[in-house]
Amino acid sequence: MKKVKWGIIGAGGIADRRTMPGMELAENAEIYAIMEVNMEMASALKEKYNAAKAYDNEAELLADPGVEAVYIVSPVVYHKKQAMMAADAGKHILLEKPIALTVEEGQEVIDYCRKKGVLLATGFMMRYHAYHQAMKKLVDEGKLGQIVSCRAQ
Repeated sequence: MKKVKWGIIGAGGIADRRTMPGMELAENAEIYAIMEVNMEMASALKEKYNAAKAYDNEAELLADPGVEAVYIVSPVVYHKKQAMMAADAGKHILLEKPIALTVEEGQEVIDYCRKKGVLLATGFMMRYHAYHQAMKKLVDEGKLGQIVSCRAQ
């Protein structure tokens, strides 16, 4: 099975705690390059995940021909810019939620990726969690009655 070579933009936080360990377990993913604004941190994460490259800016990571897809986990204020840069570089994108600061900016990102012919997905994995799927099934089957209100966190 071919492994997709991922570049991680904004590799601290949730990427380091959850996503990158999960990528290591996936048969079809390879953490190829890591970008953090602090090169010392990028280098440490490169070693931790046995990645080939470490960068301290997204432009260099996106110019790397070895990167096939990017996971953008930077602060949301940078999502639109970085997603469009990735699309310009022809990289497929997994973009952490929310896509952008506003609905309008989010739609711009979606439209831009379509225009550039790159795949775009949002990192909203909880919809596939077994418990969430079981709850949805109960609601769909009407086993909980008519739902008039709910709260999620």
